[in-house]
Amino acid sequence: MAFTALFGDTLLTKDGENPTEEVLSGCQAVGLYFSAHWCPPCRTFTPQLAKSFTDHLESKGMKIVFVSSDNDDSSFQEYYNEMPWAALPFSKPDLKTALSTKYEVSGIPSFVILDPFGTTMTKDGRDCVSNDPTGENFPWTSGAQALGNSQGGGGAPHLQHGATQAKVDDYKVKQEKAMKMQFCNLFVSSIFCSVYWWAWALSDTNCASKPIKMKDVFLSFGIISSIMIVTSCMAVFLTQKLLSDHMI
Repeated sequence: MAFTALFGDTLLTKDGENPTEEVLSGCQAVGLYFSAHWCPPCRTFTPQLAKSFTDHLESKGMKIVFVSSDNDDSSFQEYYNEMPWAALPFSKPDLKTALSTKYEVSGIPSFVILDPFGTTMTKDGRDCVSNDPTGENFPWTSGAQALGNSQGGGGAPHLQHGATQAKVDDYKVKQEKAMKMQFCNLFVSSIFCSVYWWAWALSDTNCASKPIKMKDVFLSFGIISSIMIVTSCMAVFLTQKLLSDHMI
């Protein structure tokens, strides 16, 4: 009943929602994986954790519950498709908040490991897996067991080298503003480009009775504005890639 109190009556599995106690029965340890699709360090750590889990930890009795910080259900589903374990349903945000508060999660990815009775064994699960991927010291009762001789014992950096969720949210807002600015630049460049090329197509008179033809002037500006459009498109693409691929 300890896990039902933490996660509610059901957990999401690859076969749909099933009773929590049934999903976690027979475990030697339960890992709470706080993560999100948009988080760059999470996208790096998730495949490492999945490989360690599939190749070693699952057979040793570990079970994992994904606790999502994704922004919407579609992102949650897309990310969960990459994972071979259970998940807290996205429709339970109150439980997600309660778990984050209970285990003092201020940065992601975070991997908290509980014993079969729901008691915390270590909050340094990420370091445990990173430094002991085969689970030789599993179950880790303390993150120090897995750190071994790692340099400085500091383990892997968390989100933005220890940044809080608020800092990452601020980063995302700034990137979205940058995207809007790039679209504005693209729109303005397109207008000028259209005007210059239209003028070039119609003009064939001299500039103030001098040998410089207006057609040549408009041609130059048309080429310049076309280059501006290409540059703006590249900037839009790179900014969008930063947001969609979650690269910092």
